[in-house]
Amino acid sequence: MEDDFGVDLSQARVLVVEDNELNQLFARAVLESMGITQVDCARNGAEGLDKVKSFNPDLILLDLMMPKMDGKEFMRHVRADLGRRDLPVLVTTAVDSQFMRNALFADGASDYVNKPIDRQELEARVRVHLRQTLLLRDLRRLKSQAQIGGGTA
Repeated sequence: MEDDFGVDLSQARVLVVEDNELNQLFARAVLESMGITQVDCARNGAEGLDKVKSFNPDLILLDLMMPKMDGKEFMRHVRADLGRRDLPVLVTTAVDSQFMRNALFADGASDYVNKPIDRQELEARVRVHLRQTLLLRDLRRLKSQAQIGGGTA
C-alpha cells in the first residue's frame, strides 16, 4: 500500500529499542496501524545492537534511559558503523530541554519525540524518515543497476 508519495511503508523494517513493555506495545500498535508489519523490539541497547545486525532495520525508535546500555551509548555504536550512518534513529524521551535536544543531535539522533508520545506526531515523524530512507534506497539501487548496465545515472 503506497502513501501519497508512492512509497510502500509495508516493506519497512522498524526496530523499537525500549525497556518498558507498554511503550513497546504502543509503538508496535502505532507502526502496525500505519501498515508497517516488520517490527522487532529490544529491551536495552546491547540487545538492540544484536538486533540491528540480524534484523537490519530501516528506522530505529530509541528510548534513552535503559539498563545494560543506554540509548546514547547505543547510538554511538550504531553511528560508528560506516554502513549505518544514514540509518534514522528517532529518540523517544521524557527530557525536553534545549540542552538535551542539542546533545541528542550531536550524538547522532535523526529526530526525537517527547514522552508521553503523541500518536499523530509519532506517525508523522516515522513516515517522514521512512519515506526518505526507502526513496534513497530505491535511488541507490537504480543508480547501481544503471552503472552495471553500462549507463549512467
